[in-house]
Amino acid sequence: MEIDIELEKYQSNFFLSKAMFPAMVSAWGTGKTMLGILKGMAKSEKYKNNLGIIFRKEWTDLRDSTCVDFKNLTGLHINSARECVLANGSKILFRHIEELNNIQNINLGWFLIEQGEELETDDEFFTLFGRLRRANCGTPQGMVIANTKGHNWIWKLWKMQGLKNTLEELPEEMREMMKKKGIEICSLSEATTYDNKNNLPETFLMKVEIMKQKKPKLYNRFVMNSWEDDDIEDVAIQRSDVETARTRKIVKPLEVKVVGCDPARFGDDETVIYCTEDTDIKDDEITRKKNTMDTAARIHRMAIKHEAKVAVIEVAGLAGAGIVDRVRELAWDLYDVIEVNPAERKPEIVGQEHYNMRSHLWLQAGESFANEEISLTWDDDILREELTTPKYSFRNARQYVESKDEIKKRIGRSPDRATAYLLCLHGLPYAAEIKKREKKKKGSSWEDYWGKRKSGSSMSA
Repeated sequence: MEIDIELEKYQSNFFLSKAMFPAMVSAWGTGKTMLGILKGMAKSEKYKNNLGIIFRKEWTDLRDSTCVDFKNLTGLHINSARECVLANGSKILFRHIEELNNIQNINLGWFLIEQGEELETDDEFFTLFGRLRRANCGTPQGMVIANTKGHNWIWKLWKMQGLKNTLEELPEEMREMMKKKGIEICSLSEATTYDNKNNLPETFLMKVEIMKQKKPKLYNRFVMNSWEDDDIEDVAIQRSDVETARTRKIVKPLEVKVVGCDPARFGDDETVIYCTEDTDIKDDEITRKKNTMDTAARIHRMAIKHEAKVAVIEVAGLAGAGIVDRVRELAWDLYDVIEVNPAERKPEIVGQEHYNMRSHLWLQAGESFANEEISLTWDDDILREELTTPKYSFRNARQYVESKDEIKKRIGRSPDRATAYLLCLHGLPYAAEIKKREKKKKGSSWEDYWGKRKSGSSMSA
């Protein structure tokens, strides 16, 4: 494989490193994935019958990102066993965290951990560490590419040089070979986004400058490559913004009503039904352990009671699908029913910046709170805690809000009330559009309504 690329100095330092464990920990737009793949390919092409593995924490990220990047960069085929076989007999495997137990008895010439910061501990690294023992493949190398994530395992092993202390744990013949050939145990290449600015589009750099003002912690971490614990992650909705929204009045409200429902997935979770008027909650019904028909009837009753324009229901896998079907039967043409799949990941639906629909709902709401577009006077401490608990980080350079299960581990319950409220916010522009159509049918001026709506709230339909 021949690729004509002029490397920046920090990229050359990583690509040409002869250390056993080279790491590249750098910011967005610095070419980490490209360099990791190229370095692995170089070792597989140089030594016939070599065996390498590219490793990622999550299967979906491995399939949708890492494997796609590999095929786009190399033009090579990955077979159904998730293996790429080169003409010289070398083989490259693609695996995720749950498959580590299946590689206990293989001898690797190299491995690459992509997005190493996704791993919570160094357990996976040292499992692969022990597999670097393939003969006749040059210096075995275990490579890590990552973003910073505070004082995590990568910081300890590379930034604080903890790996140098592991030299004594290597087999004696390997230590002698390294000493004789002058091979280092590890190397670390770092870079900020600006170190590669000549190869980045101006639009991307403009977004980076906006982030500097609006999200300084994320800017420090993902642009300036900060290792500080304070710059690890952020909450999707700031507590101060939620508190301020308790006393905010929208002068000229839209006066549209939406019903949102987060059906319970498990026995101790809540089925939450809210009715909102504009951005404020006006009514609720919270139950547990109700069947599909019962929940559907309660949603319909809430919608009819308040003359809601839209009902928005979360559908996670099979959960909620039956409820949506039944509510649509009940609704006829009285109101619209919208189903929301939190796992949806198509960029044309959730945007280029958000990882999935769940992340989209939370982060859009966070922006609305921050922009003073929300009035939420509803008195519920549980709701406020749930709204301000979820944290977000980045996956494949897209903002990712932690899952309900992750939140439940931290606060002891699923954020069902917050989810139902976010579904109402999601339905607000749809409800406003319906009201607009109704007003036009009655002969009112759309221009007059638009002026009223625009002055009353900055949320877009």
